[in-house]
Amino acid sequence: MAELHVINLQNINFRSYALISMLALWASLTFSIALTEITFVFALVFWISWHIQLKKSGAASSRKIDWTFWTPLALFFIFVLVSYFTSEYPKQSLRGLFKIAKPLLAFIMAIDLFRDTKSQERFDDVFLAVFLLVTIDCSIQYAFGKDLLRGFAAEQSGAGIRLIGPFGNFAKMATYLVLVIPVFMFRFWSNFKQHEHRYRSFYCLALAMAGFTLLHLTRCRGPVLALVLSLGILFIYKRWFKALGIFLMLFLVLLVVMPRGMIIHSNSQQREQSLVERYYLWRRAIDVIAAKPLTGTGINTYDKAHAKYDTLHQKKYMPISGTSIIIRQNQNGSVSFITEDTVWTSDEKQKIIRIAGEKYNIHRDSMGGYQIWNDFIARGYYAHNGYLQLAAEIGLPGISFLLLFLFMFFRRALISLRTVRGSPEEYARLGLLTGLLAFLVYAAFDNNLQSPPSLMFFWFLAGILCARQNSSVKSL
Repeated sequence: MAELHVINLQNINFRSYALISMLALWASLTFSIALTEITFVFALVFWISWHIQLKKSGAASSRKIDWTFWTPLALFFIFVLVSYFTSEYPKQSLRGLFKIAKPLLAFIMAIDLFRDTKSQERFDDVFLAVFLLVTIDCSIQYAFGKDLLRGFAAEQSGAGIRLIGPFGNFAKMATYLVLVIPVFMFRFWSNFKQHEHRYRSFYCLALAMAGFTLLHLTRCRGPVLALVLSLGILFIYKRWFKALGIFLMLFLVLLVVMPRGMIIHSNSQQREQSLVERYYLWRRAIDVIAAKPLTGTGINTYDKAHAKYDTLHQKKYMPISGTSIIIRQNQNGSVSFITEDTVWTSDEKQKIIRIAGEKYNIHRDSMGGYQIWNDFIARGYYAHNGYLQLAAEIGLPGISFLLLFLFMFFRRALISLRTVRGSPEEYARLGLLTGLLAFLVYAAFDNNLQSPPSLMFFWFLAGILCARQNSSVKSL
């Protein structure tokens, strides 16, 4: 008779499995939404199991929680919850709640799992491997028109071919790059200062230059400016004025060789278009904030809710609903609205429709409903300022607590640098810190605070930075 083997859960190394899952999560963020979700769930389950195991064995950590540091973040999430319960569109907000919660959980897990040197080294290896994979994949996309991992085709822009890599979107790829490029830059300088490791510095320099090249080929000026501003702020803070001067000269050279279509986003009259659009998009977000200053419209509802608070333009519209109208999706991409006596058909992009000889703006919201507007202002657009949009969705108190936490996070990181001044560890932290700052600067001009993969990248690296700071302290 075969013996029945009982698995002793106390013998399972849940921490090791959680760590492996987190490393797989970082890698999957670049090319697979499904794999990202799977690895996150595995990491969370193993991490919770590890803490239950520690508690049962009496080996639970005695680290004290620094409530001064964590309270603003907790209050931010409480206001996200409040915005869900007061949301104008609860189904939308439920998805938004998870969109915020998952990166914050990854942040906490990264702090807890990457405290020791060995785990940090394993992350460094995966960090490098993923970047090399992205670089190779983007090179194939540039050379052959499609990337290898996902088969995404390179896009065309007024400045030339635009790479999107395995991310499927140039803004997501640019967000990833502004986070990782400073890491290689400061590794280069750290190794260059050490004679015995100087040969390694040129390897790191090559990686940083590859990252800059890929960032340039996204044809996106926002992340380039964010990275330049963040590096400039850091050089001034560290009083590296010679480095600042060299960096500014290199930036001027970059402006000279940069395609005009990347510097100026022109409309049909050859005038700057993007900045003008952002004025209206930001004004629209301010209208929403003024109308709902305390709790907002609900997390993740901005694209659906903003139109009714827009004070700049007329809001007369005709919703397409009811049993008297049949909606038909056509093969060429257009949509038709069929009544008993007429058929209205939109253009192939479902943006314009003619009714009684007049043009109207057509908008399909995230729930699949259609509205027809009597002006040509774009509907359903994000605010292209992550802070304004978040304030519109969760209210001013919520965004204030997030900004307070970020201020304390950076202040704590800068103070911790004093203990490792002049060491390779200082430059490793400076690289992470600069990338995180560049992400937040970029968020003032785009939607990376509303992008789940980009948010996960940010909070994951923020957790790695905290873990490196906490390696030798007894508080979390």
